[in-house]
Amino acid sequence: MRAWLGRRPGVAEPGLGVEHDAVVLLECNLDNTTGETLGYAMERLYRRGARRVVHTDPDEKEPAGEQAVGVVQPDLSADLAHLLLRETTT
Repeated sequence: MRAWLGRRPGVAEPGLGVEHDAVVLLECNLDNTTGETLGYAMERLYRRGARRVVHTDPDEKEPAGEQAVGVVQPDLSADLAHLLLRETTT
């Protein structure tokens, strides 16, 4: 289980002692992408350093239109965003 901690402006917060790191969330919509293409792109994202990659069907009523989401380190975000553009129908 993972919890996201936020801060409210103007509210003092005690030292939480929680380790954290920065990540970038890459999201894109995919139309008419085959499972083979999506699987290949996801594998390449992992091999290039993505921490997590998932795909969902945001609207089950529409036959086409999946969504791919990747959690990546900030220094890899531009490279992996270009990979998504090259390898998928986004």
